[in-house]
Amino acid sequence: AIVESLRAEGAVDILAANAGSGIFRPAGEKSVADWRRTIDIKLSGAFRCSRNAIQAMRGNGGGFIVHLSRLEGKNLFADGAAYNASRIGVNGMSEAMILD
Repeated sequence: AIVESLRAEGAVDILAANAGSGIFRPAGEKSVADWRRTIDIKLSGAFRCSRNAIQAMRGNGGGFIVHLSRLEGKNLFADGAAYNASRIGVNGMSEAMILD
């Protein structure tokens, strides 16, 4: 539905994916729901937006996708297991999408 809405409105030339949320606790104190929320917002959200943008961009002959990840994808910190994992995941996903 999102892709059809985008196509109806016009061309999609660029996507800047930048979602954020943080629940900072030691891994042993973080709930599975907190983990999933962080991963879903940052990593899965970036994937879903990118997937929809790619489908819309195909009809235009291409476009640009930018994933904003922050330094936490490289510089880890305490109490940030889910946050760091989500940023590392976005970095890896971005590099793999370049190869696609």
